[in-house]
Amino acid sequence: ARVNPSVPHWGGPVGLSPGTSVGQAVHGYGSSDLRLGEGVLSPMKGISLGDVAGGWSHEVLTVLPGVPGDSGSAFLDSRGRALGQLSTLALLPLPGANGVADLRRALSYMRAHTDVDATLAVGTQPFNGNRIL
Repeated sequence: ARVNPSVPHWGGPVGLSPGTSVGQAVHGYGSSDLRLGEGVLSPMKGISLGDVAGGWSHEVLTVLPGVPGDSGSAFLDSRGRALGQLSTLALLPLPGANGVADLRRALSYMRAHTDVDATLAVGTQPFNGNRIL
C-alpha cells in the first residue's frame, strides 16, 4: 500500500517487454544523488543499441545517461512495457551508453531456480512516452 509500481514521469509499466530492436525508443528514470535533487534531470529518453550477452542485457543510449547511483532504475520499451533495470555505465565503445538487465529473462531464471513466484506489478498511471523531458 506504500509503494506505487508506476515509473515516475513516464507511467507504466503495462506489461513485460519481449526485448528491443536497434533504434527502438526506451524510457528510464534515474534517482542518483549525483543529480543533486534536480527532478528535471531524472527522466531518461533514448534508443536501444541492441541486445548483448545473448539477450540478457540491452545497451541503451539516452539524452541524459544513467550515472552512478542510478543502478536498478526502471527502463521501459517504446510501448511502456518493463524492459529491465539499469545495471552498467559503458565507457567503451560508446561513452555514456548504459546496460539494462533484461527483466523477462531475470524473472524466468528466478522461477526456474527458486520457489519464488514473483510477477510484474503494472503501473497505476498510464504510460506516456511522448512527455517532454
